[in-house]
Amino acid sequence: MPTGLQVFDASGRIMLDTNTRLGRIYLTFSSGVSNGLMSVPALADGGEPFVFVEDNSADLTIATPYAYPNVTVSGTTVSWSFVDFSYPTAGNLVPRRAVNISAGTF
Repeated sequence: MPTGLQVFDASGRIMLDTNTRLGRIYLTFSSGVSNGLMSVPALADGGEPFVFVEDNSADLTIATPYAYPNVTVSGTTVSWSFVDFSYPTAGNLVPRRAVNISAGTF
């Protein structure tokens, strides 16, 4: 008899079994509005590293542009850098936006 874990939805379809890759988030932190880096030693667990970024504010408006950071992973270091750009008509810089960065492996 086979053994293992399987999870089904209400229609009887398999949603998760022991062959499904699941992610594990090790750290979530705020980028602030400056370029930076964060060491996440747990990224060395042998899995494939990933990051995802989400805005950590509730005051967004559709018509306002913001500069968000580019985020990269190298080994156990997560780094981010902002690309500054100007409003097309005004010439002043678009404000940088702090984000939450989550790092993990799957």
